Amino acid sequence: MVWRQGKTWTLPCDFILKDARLIIELDGHEYHSTPEQLEKDAIRQRYLTRAGYTVIRFTGREINRNAAACVADVRTIYRERMQRQPAKYRVMYLDYQFINNEIYLAHIFFKKLYPGRKFCYPKIERFIFSAIEWLHEKSFVTVFIFHDPDDEHEVSHLNGFIKEFSSGEVRINTVSEKMYSLELGDHMVSY
Repeated sequence: MVWRQGKTWTLPCDFILKDARLIIELDGHEYHSTPEQLEKDAIRQRYLTRAGYTVIRFTGREINRNAAACVADVRTIYRERMQRQPAKYRVMYLDYQFINNEIYLAHIFFKKLYPGRKFCYPKIERFIFSAIEWLHEKSFVTVFIFHDPDDEHEVSHLNGFIKEFSSGEVRINTVSEKMYSLELGDHMVSY
């Protein structure tokens, strides 16, 4: 699913090799040459890239001239992706309100244990990076923070944020929806 200006689009693709997180698109001139379709293709490709996929595009002309060369290209890219170490792409989904509630409960528990000590609420980005470090992830992680529009001011600065590590990178995307928990579920199913 793609979220843009309150609209949801599904993302069918021509071919997908899930283990390599590779998508192959065949762009026929008649269908893929209008400005509207070019824009939709670009939006879709950005979304898929954020989700950790590589998109390979072939024009109708390339396929008609030498389909075997196109297949050979896909095979080569597939082998290269599968040979890379680590070849892991991960997604982390966060329900912003749930995380805030759990931090509040941790605060109450902390106060019972240590009545005189101060509890510092962690920023959501620190929570994300700590969780990834704790998991010892050596990969590329895309984080989707689902939240109510009322919380936009608290997380909007993170949309598009990228942090590189020696073993990969973390990309953060925020999704603002009134019924964000339903969107989160739909997103997880489509991923």
